[in-house]
Amino acid sequence: MKVALLSEDAGGDKILTPHTHSLSKHKTHTRARTKFFELIATQFLRAKKEKREMTVKENKAMVRRFIESINKRNLAVIDELYAANYVLCLPSGREIRGPEGLKQLITWFLSAFPDFHINIEDLIAEEDKVVFRSTRSGTHKGEWLGIAATGKQVTWTYISIWRIEGGKIVEEWGEGDYLGMRRQLGDIPSQ
Repeated sequence: MKVALLSEDAGGDKILTPHTHSLSKHKTHTRARTKFFELIATQFLRAKKEKREMTVKENKAMVRRFIESINKRNLAVIDELYAANYVLCLPSGREIRGPEGLKQLITWFLSAFPDFHINIEDLIAEEDKVVFRSTRSGTHKGEWLGIAATGKQVTWTYISIWRIEGGKIVEEWGEGDYLGMRRQLGDIPSQ
C-alpha cells in the first residue's frame, strides 16, 4: 500500500514523502494517517498565513499609494484603486458614493485648501481593513463650509478606516478634528 510519511527536508520544513509500506497493524495506519493530516493542516495554515500577510502588505501599500497620489494631485489613481460601489461614511451621516463622488469631494476640498497635504502618522492593517492616522494641513484660500477664505494655515488630525475587497477599496469611515480646524480658522472661538 502507498502512504505518505511525514519527514523533514534539509531546511527543517515538514514534507510528505511517499512510501510503499505494509500496514498490517491498525496502529501504524492510524499514526501515518494522523501525521498526514497534521502535515496537511500545517501546510494549509502556513499558506493561509503567508497569503494573509501578503494581502495585509498589499492593502497597506494601496492606501499609501492613494495618500501619495492625493499629495501629488493625481486623482486619476482613484479609478484604479476604488470599487464602483465604494462608500465613504462621514461623521455627519453623509455618504460619498463611488470613485466620481470621491473625486468631487477632493476637488471641492482642494479648491478651499490648494496646498492641502497629508502626513502619514500610522498605517495599521488587519485582514481586509487598514487604519490610517494622519496629520493634515493646508492654507485656507477658498470658501469652505460657508467660511470665507482666511489665508490661515491650519493643521488637524484625521483617522480613516478602509475596507478592501477584491483588490479595491470598497468602504471608508473617517473622523477628523474639524472643531480644532474651525477654531484655527476663527469660525469658532477658542476656549
